[in-house]
Amino acid sequence: MKVLLLNVQLFPWSSDHAARSKRILAFLLRSGADIICLTELWYGVSDFKRFLAPIYPYSTQSVAAGTKHYLGCFNVCMPSVWHGGLLLLSKRPIENPKQLVFSAAAHTDALVSKGALKVTVEGIDVVLTHLQAHYTDDARIVREIQVQELAEFVENSNRLVFAGDLNVDAFNEPHTITLSLIHI
Repeated sequence: MKVLLLNVQLFPWSSDHAARSKRILAFLLRSGADIICLTELWYGVSDFKRFLAPIYPYSTQSVAAGTKHYLGCFNVCMPSVWHGGLLLLSKRPIENPKQLVFSAAAHTDALVSKGALKVTVEGIDVVLTHLQAHYTDDARIVREIQVQELAEFVENSNRLVFAGDLNVDAFNEPHTITLSLIHI
């Protein structure tokens, strides 16, 4: 099974959204991947699904959900206002789609439902995630919480493909990587 992970960085305010989307879609069509995992697809999810459906008829995406604990919020903690930017597409049938919305967030990541998607394709669990961005103390604490939640999310997986934007600085956060390898 060939799995492709791509952080597309398509934001609603990207001035070159249309041109970049066309180039990304052309690349995905040529990739030959059986499963495509996209992160930071904040805008144009429906267009991507529709355009790729002839080859990748099966898909699941993150949706806006839940109220999170925002590290550093004081009186009011609002629920996320945007989906998590994750899209998973497959040539083969997807079974048991699940979404995890992380319980903690910091900075602008608190506005989106960051988390993970988990599906089963031909007996293999495929997990796509996007962890907290930024490299402040608050963000590092949040990432550690998110890694623990991911470990619980994949706990019963025997055959696992894990893909995502981990936003980990390997030089300054080696403990997070170790934690990820031990638990996931």
